[in-house]
Amino acid sequence: MTYSKVKVSNKADVLKKTQERRKWGPKEDEWLRYYHNLYEGSWSKIAEKLKERDNRACYDRWTNHANPDVNKKPLEDWEIEILKKNHKKYGNKWSKVVKCLVGRTPLQAKNYFNAEKKKSFA
Repeated sequence: MTYSKVKVSNKADVLKKTQERRKWGPKEDEWLRYYHNLYEGSWSKIAEKLKERDNRACYDRWTNHANPDVNKKPLEDWEIEILKKNHKKYGNKWSKVVKCLVGRTPLQAKNYFNAEKKKSFA
């Protein structure tokens, strides 16, 4: 854990806690699943147990990767059609775009559209 000084309205210096980013490992994912079941999604309690992770990091990891309900397989054609239809309707509001696709995350939808955008420019 490192600390950095941040100027606040030119009058006071405060220490802001910053964390160096590092990859999640399989063991951490196991602990995240265990603590999620134990504390029923109380992210502050889970973060206390996973010492080097904060609430937001635990929530994001659970939502996008560690949750066993997340479908990690490539999108199927019918899912892509629904994503395209919903994207026209909701724009980049990814939670709304994937709402009717069980097991798919907003991050998966965003990544799909960003990859498609890159393909069209290549």
